[in-house]
Amino acid sequence: MLFISSLGDVLSQVDAAVAASDLATLAAMGHRAKSTAMNIGAAEFSEQCLLLEQSAKANQVDSALRIAHGLRPLFDGIKAEIDLRLAS
Repeated sequence: MLFISSLGDVLSQVDAAVAASDLATLAAMGHRAKSTAMNIGAAEFSEQCLLLEQSAKANQVDSALRIAHGLRPLFDGIKAEIDLRLAS
């Protein structure tokens, strides 16, 4: 549940950073989330976070925004899987 809470906070900050085209925050959030995701086995999410961090640091606005937009659907899938496993 800590993972879900932590990543929910990260994604809220990502959403705000996307709205402001704030690459520094996108890089920081990508960095923050990648290890947390890898620790629970969410390898694809972790990889996307790494790509977000790298794109934002390289000032690749379009790429960073595209990756950022894709994080929430990935997270929603992870959350649904966790909810399903906890329910059984």
